[in-house]
Amino acid sequence: MTQTRQDVHFCRNANGFLSAEIDGVSYDRVQLTRALPLTQPGAYIQIADMEGKELAIIEDLSALERAERALAEEELALRYFYPEVTKVHSMKEKLGSYYCKLQCGKVEKTIAIRDVSKNIKQLSGGRIMITDTEGNRFLIPDTKRIEKRSMRMIEPFLY
Repeated sequence: MTQTRQDVHFCRNANGFLSAEIDGVSYDRVQLTRALPLTQPGAYIQIADMEGKELAIIEDLSALERAERALAEEELALRYFYPEVTKVHSMKEKLGSYYCKLQCGKVEKTIAIRDVSKNIKQLSGGRIMITDTEGNRFLIPDTKRIEKRSMRMIEPFLY
């Protein structure tokens, strides 16, 4: 069911969580997910209850009022936080997992990656998404801007 801006209203509940009113029905806490998180981040946003049951889909966030759009974008930014990888220091295999030491801005982070063929993905626009064993996602935003040594460590896993 697709809802327009007249049908969906967001606010924060007493505990600070996102709540919604959809077609006159209030939901104390909802979660938002993107159908196309990397290619169309502002389109086709699913509103679901906390059990994951779909309540509505927003075709385009720009159809929302400014304050409600800001709440939705804030919620989505928390859910889709991708630290940007600026350098890959090392990548070593041990007991079926790869341990990768990454530089994300000023922070150095060591992550574990299982099944590298599924968890290191080349995306459109020269981007690479790395997903660790805990489900955290890390983004190399532009393969042309990362140093060649870092790319040489990642390239064997790109399919």
